[in-house]
Amino acid sequence: MTLGVALHIILTSFAGSNIFFYNASDGYAMIAVSDGECVYIDDGNCDSYNSLITRSGKTYCDIAVFRTVDSSAVSKSAYFIECMGVKTIYLLENDAEAELEYLDEISILANANGCDIIYTSDFSFDTGGISVVLTGYATEI
Repeated sequence: MTLGVALHIILTSFAGSNIFFYNASDGYAMIAVSDGECVYIDDGNCDSYNSLITRSGKTYCDIAVFRTVDSSAVSKSAYFIECMGVKTIYLLENDAEAELEYLDEISILANANGCDIIYTSDFSFDTGGISVVLTGYATEI
C-alpha cells in the first residue's frame, strides 16, 4: 500500500513571496510567506520547524496547520502560539480516541492565548497573498 499527499500552494502575489520546504522520511514541513502573511504547514513528525523559521527570517507566523495530532503537534503548537504569535491553528477533523488527549492540550493552550482552532477535513483557505489547498491522503492498493 502506498500513501500519497497532495499539496497546492498558490502565492497570488509573487513579489516578496517565498516557500521554505523541509522533507523528512516521516513527513514534511513548510512555510509560505506572501503579502506579509506567514503560514506554517506540518505533515507528520517533522521536527525541523526551527530550521525553516531561521531560513524564512520570520519572527512571527499567522497560521499553523497540523495534519497529524500527536505529542509532537502539541509541542509545536506551544512554540508557534507562545513564540511566533500564531492566532489560528488548523487541525484535521478526527474522532480517533488516541488523539483526543492531544486535541485537549492544544485547545487549552490556544484558549489561554487567544488563538483560534479550526477543525477541517479539507484544509482549504486563503490568507493575504496565499491560497492553501491540502487534499486528504490518497491510497493505492
